[in-house]
Amino acid sequence: MTRLPTGPTIRSGPALAALGAMLLATPLPAGEASASIGAFMAHCFTKGMTLEQAENRMRASTGTPMNAPLPFTLDFYDTTIASAPDVRRGTDRRCAITLPGDHGAQA
Repeated sequence: MTRLPTGPTIRSGPALAALGAMLLATPLPAGEASASIGAFMAHCFTKGMTLEQAENRMRASTGTPMNAPLPFTLDFYDTTIASAPDVRRGTDRRCAITLPGDHGAQA
């Protein structure tokens, strides 16, 4: 049996923007979810960022201080900037966030 990720995942790639949703036990408040989805939309389609740049832009968009965790899990790489482990052949970048709770309709 294959286990699916636990939470909505929003992904972008060179030719793909997919939105999905699954449930987690502790939902993210609607305002934080909206800010997180906004950060994804504002920054995940930008080419040429490092992971650090992506995290910093996400923090600025969500108002998250440097000493606090982002309100979502960020999975990011851009192989045109740096190598990345386990990259799917033909993929040059990935930006995905996973939010706790069911925010699929909002996304």
